[in-house]
Amino acid sequence: MKLSIGFIGCGNMGGGMARRLLSEGITTRCYDPSKAIMQELEKCGSPTALSANDVASNVDILFLSLPTAEIVESVMSTISTSIKSGCIVVDTSTSKPETSQKLSAIAIDNGYHFLDAPVSGGPAAANGGTMTMLIGGDPIAIEKAKPILEKMTARIVQVGASGSGHAAKIANNMLCAANLVLVGEALKIAEAAGVSP
Repeated sequence: MKLSIGFIGCGNMGGGMARRLLSEGITTRCYDPSKAIMQELEKCGSPTALSANDVASNVDILFLSLPTAEIVESVMSTISTSIKSGCIVVDTSTSKPETSQKLSAIAIDNGYHFLDAPVSGGPAAANGGTMTMLIGGDPIAIEKAKPILEKMTARIVQVGASGSGHAAKIANNMLCAANLVLVGEALKIAEAAGVSP
């Protein structure tokens, strides 16, 4: 069965992922509040939507790529009644575990699925399909979405239940930040000893 795909939020990351699917020959319906972004995606062959609800009501797998957990929750509140029964919502935003758990419970009550699937690698990896995705939620929904996810990512790590993908991403971000601090301190020690950075 051919799955219809949609994106809400098509900036650096969401736009990169959408373009990646388009380059694989997968029709990807997109919505972003920026007219410039929408025009760019139309040039890439995306059938653009008039609103977030327009995307939500027409796809089997809906990707979110939004700036904050609060915006994810707001968008989901707006589109919840438009989402098709059986749809899989894949939230690639950097969000909060408790937000994902709440939205997953709402999804179950309304006949669709909500997966938390934050990504790492930056815009270049989004465009190139080389991202890593940390994913939490219903294993059956994950398996159904996998053929599409595998076109977008180099590595999919199924972390566990709803919220666990975002928890793992937060832990990973903390490790990256700690590494940067340690590298900075190491360079200071080296410079103090006369070693060139």
